[in-house]
Amino acid sequence: MKFFTLIKESIYSPEFYRGLPSKPLSFSVKYFYMLALALSLVVTVVFSFTFIPAISSFLKNIGPAVTAYFPDELVITTKGGEVSVNVPEPYILPVPPALQVIPTDGAEGKGQMPTNLVVIDTKNEFSETAFAEYDTLVLLMKKSVAFSDGEGKIRIESLGDIPDYTIDKALVQKFASRTGSFLKYLAPILVFGIFFVSLAVFTFHLAYLLLAALLVWLVMKMRRAEAGYKRAYQVGIHAMTLGLILNTFFLVAFLPKPTMPFLFSILLIFVVAVNVKSPELSAEKPVPPAGSDGAVGAGGLA
Repeated sequence: MKFFTLIKESIYSPEFYRGLPSKPLSFSVKYFYMLALALSLVVTVVFSFTFIPAISSFLKNIGPAVTAYFPDELVITTKGGEVSVNVPEPYILPVPPALQVIPTDGAEGKGQMPTNLVVIDTKNEFSETAFAEYDTLVLLMKKSVAFSDGEGKIRIESLGDIPDYTIDKALVQKFASRTGSFLKYLAPILVFGIFFVSLAVFTFHLAYLLLAALLVWLVMKMRRAEAGYKRAYQVGIHAMTLGLILNTFFLVAFLPKPTMPFLFSILLIFVVAVNVKSPELSAEKPVPPAGSDGAVGAGGLA
């Protein structure tokens, strides 16, 4: 419960900020990492339950799907940077039905998936007219491969550095089998990956604060509070709490972040401004001595 009290006080508690100079910097760094670990755990849990089942299902099915899609008779051979096939050309591999609903900007008819996934034509040189007529994502030629770059332009890459290889259905099945054996490690790898990436992103804010502490220091000076760079950095660690929590909320709720520029820094400065006050403003009003006013008044009435 003390940790949650610290979170609340870091968002708003002038009394807490007034007593912060008596605490070492390590106290604030420890608090920051407790907060970062908690928020990273929230991100990991939400993302794991949301995305990992879908990713695992996709990868579990992609191997058998690719194996079933690859033609039994097709053998693609690369030798000396040149491609050859054992089937009549042009050889066409149409887009599978499962992919036909996926939009792409690179195909003819912008926003529409083309009719073909791969067309193999090692007999002819590349031409934009042929590429358009084939209505394909990829055109494999004797010495090069052409494909849409996703921006409506066609890129052509040489195959000169491709090693000698033979691709047939047996090789595809072997690759799919190896992919399936990897899946049992996928979920824990993704979980730990999400957690450590989240923690690294939160840790980056300590580096951000190296500069932002100058703004904190300036606000503290304007508020006539005790200010030095180290003190401002320590105050900034706690003042980031609100921004970190809001960023995490928008992330795990899958809501668009506000587009206001420098919103995180604005929240940081706002929290500092409402919590840090000069000693004169923070001092409590003196309590009148007992009987100083009331007793006299009573005596006078008597």
